[in-house]
Amino acid sequence: MKKFKKDKYQISNISLLFLVKGIFQKLNIYRKRQLILLILLMLFSAFSEVFSLALIIPFISLLTSSDNLLDNNLIKIIAQTLNINSTDQLILPITFIFIFSILISSFIKLFTLFLSHRLSARIGSDISSKGLSQIIYQPFEWHIDKNSSELIVALTNSINKTVNFVRDSLQIIISALIIFVMSLSLYLIEPEIFLIAFFIIIFSYFLVIINIKNKLEKYSKIIKQRSIKQVQATQEAIASLVNIKLDKTYEKFIDDYNSVEIPLRRIIANSTFLAQFPKLLIEALSLILLILLSYLLLITSSNVNILQKIGILAFAAQKMLPEFQKIFASWANLKTNKSLVIQVLSILNQPLKAYNIKKDLIPYNPKIISLKNISYSYPNSNINIIKNLNLDIEIGEKIGIVGKTGTGKSTFLNLFMGLLRPNSGKFLLDEKDISIKKNNVLLERFQLSISYIPQDFYIKDGSIIENIAYGQKKEEFDYEKAYWAIEIAQMSDFIIKSKVGLNASVGERGKKLSGGQKQRLIIARALYKNTDIMILDEATSALDAVTEKKLIEKLCQIKCTGIIVSHRSASLKYCDRIIEINP
Repeated sequence: MKKFKKDKYQISNISLLFLVKGIFQKLNIYRKRQLILLILLMLFSAFSEVFSLALIIPFISLLTSSDNLLDNNLIKIIAQTLNINSTDQLILPITFIFIFSILISSFIKLFTLFLSHRLSARIGSDISSKGLSQIIYQPFEWHIDKNSSELIVALTNSINKTVNFVRDSLQIIISALIIFVMSLSLYLIEPEIFLIAFFIIIFSYFLVIINIKNKLEKYSKIIKQRSIKQVQATQEAIASLVNIKLDKTYEKFIDDYNSVEIPLRRIIANSTFLAQFPKLLIEALSLILLILLSYLLLITSSNVNILQKIGILAFAAQKMLPEFQKIFASWANLKTNKSLVIQVLSILNQPLKAYNIKKDLIPYNPKIISLKNISYSYPNSNINIIKNLNLDIEIGEKIGIVGKTGTGKSTFLNLFMGLLRPNSGKFLLDEKDISIKKNNVLLERFQLSISYIPQDFYIKDGSIIENIAYGQKKEEFDYEKAYWAIEIAQMSDFIIKSKVGLNASVGERGKKLSGGQKQRLIIARALYKNTDIMILDEATSALDAVTEKKLIEKLCQIKCTGIIVSHRSASLKYCDRIIEINP
């Protein structure tokens, strides 16, 4: 089976059918059943179109000559059912039956279209949720080399295009079924003329497809690349807002954005045009074809048959030509969205760890943590960031970590938290090695006992309490514990001054807070967890000396194991030991 890897396969080597199959395999059994039922409904919808076509013959006969109307088998059944013996009495019933059949057929098509869009949306929700799950369940190491803009595009724009891909695939199925069933009926009525018209239309679309398929393939790649760059340009502009205002570089960032946005919209417009333009050409060709076929019928049939057959062909063309165009437009959309769908499937096909995250795990606080000859190098690198590290930490100890920038302090913390697995050595919790897979559950329990205050943190656009009780539902908020955490974090004055207390809004990424207030809010979040191990990575760098001293004193009074990374001596003053990390 093909793999969705850019370095091994070109996009052009992956067929649309393969992508449809790939999406289908990712659906749960309930969605697969819904899809099969929808296809059956599509088939029923196609046969309802044939019923309308079957009624056009007696209806046209009514308009031309009703003398032989009762010779029609369908009319005989209707006449016997309604107990009618005269053709004059059939005019009104057949007219109403014909109108009713058109309405029923249209309603069935409308209902099928509604279910098709609804099912596509639900499949999109399933894929989107599974895509996010696949990303956040990936090992921490997987995320190191990933571009956040690419992941954002995959979970937003690419998912939307995948929904369109599903919807267009369903549209091709329903249109193909309608064309197939109606074609069989027309072939039985007028085989020679039908075959001529059918193959001319098919050949016309075939010529268009041959000429534009490579261009759509190219557009597909460009749209994916430009979509990622568009998100990057947006993120850079928003993140650089202060510098933009100070440096007056508005135009530069706008130009950078436009250099991606304008070509992207132009490519999308071009692909949309290519999907739609055959409609006008085929409509003109069909009109010319109908005129020529009418002439052919004129010289080969009786006058009555001419009107009947022209009427049948015109009615069939009105039904079938839009379906031909829907198939072509859907195919063009599939080709255009191909790269983005591959991006989504490549995420969905990422392998996950063999074990499942267990619920209701109890945090594990070891009496002694031992790192024995730990070495680590990042993927695709032969350089050991951490080499032969040996360290024993007893419960309740406060350990300071120092070292020059780039010597591996953050890598050490990621190893300590079990986010990275060492290339060699042992990571022991009470003599149990959590660096091996069989102790994964123990590792998860150990991680539950850790509170981490990073250098780069995330603040939710919400209230203070929502940021402190981060990850909890509102009904689970413990306000008493939150006030305790705020007091330790030296934020009580801020809460007292606020009219709404813990419900005060902090703004997006904490825009309403100062740098020091943001750090203290994150410290309060860590304290709220009330874990046995607390890790501070430059957690007080934005605080003034007085506030930092009070905070560190309070933190050191808490009974927990502490790992403190800092370049400031005041933060390390109360540590039991200081460990220097060297390259």
